[in-house]
Amino acid sequence: MQVDILERIRHPNLVTLVGACREKFALVYEFLPDSLENLITGAGEEPDESEMVVGRHCFHGGSGRRRRKQQQPEKFPWEKRVEVAASVCSALVFLHNHRPDPIAHGDLKPSNVLFDKNGVCKLSDFGISRRLQVTDDTETPHHVTEQPMGSQSYIDPQFVMTHTLTPHSDAYALGIILLQLVTGKKDALRLRRWVLANANCKLSRRGGKTRRQQEGGEDVRWSRDMESELRWKSMERMVDKKLKLVSNRSKRDAMKMVSLGLECSNYERRDRPSLESVVLPSIESMKRSDANHHQLQEKQPPSRFLGCFVRCTPEHF
Repeated sequence: MQVDILERIRHPNLVTLVGACREKFALVYEFLPDSLENLITGAGEEPDESEMVVGRHCFHGGSGRRRRKQQQPEKFPWEKRVEVAASVCSALVFLHNHRPDPIAHGDLKPSNVLFDKNGVCKLSDFGISRRLQVTDDTETPHHVTEQPMGSQSYIDPQFVMTHTLTPHSDAYALGIILLQLVTGKKDALRLRRWVLANANCKLSRRGGKTRRQQEGGEDVRWSRDMESELRWKSMERMVDKKLKLVSNRSKRDAMKMVSLGLECSNYERRDRPSLESVVLPSIESMKRSDANHHQLQEKQPPSRFLGCFVRCTPEHF
């Protein structure tokens, strides 16, 4: 399925498939030296031992911790984070509007958001992506599977329950990533609950609490009009400490991104916003017009390869 999808579509924020070897079950992509997972790790908490191993492999030996500090950008500025959010959302909108059949990525997470040597963000790993169909039963394009697959913390809980994959499933994963971009938290498990707790909003006055919320769950319904309840004093303690949000505009944008992340990750699909008409325009509005603050790119390590091989299974073909 991955080959079938990537050989037919092109978008600036989708990884380019260079070739495939059916005998070895291997795919060849353009070389993409960095990932959003690495940037979030560098922007927030110190890497653990497993991450140091990844560092040694990436930078060919030596001390993992020392080399990661040398190669990893010291800062992941807000402007770059906004650019990443817009790029990922743009790629998803493109996939969801693909004709004749829309496509759901199905496994959106920071390790699948990669960057080329020029810092351009690209969505990768279409191993469990699916073409969606519209039936007489529903107007929403969907794909029904016997075994829901995805990554913990990013998989749509409604997909797990109903076994039905829709564009809203990608919206859920994007919502968690938006929260990570603001908080700098690598661990996304229960991140939504942590953000809601720190936001200190009076949720009980806005539509009440669900039974699952009262039992300590995470399906608190967040709506756009609740953004006005966010206060910077409450937000400040959960924003990534390495973010320099000085202007009022950047602070408002950070609160807006948190609100978008919470709305996208609503438990019920019907409560999630449209990526095309709501989320993408909102993120695009955050971009700075000032050339000194717009399109800041981190310096990338020199490319030593023309491409990279990815081991895959027969199902990819």
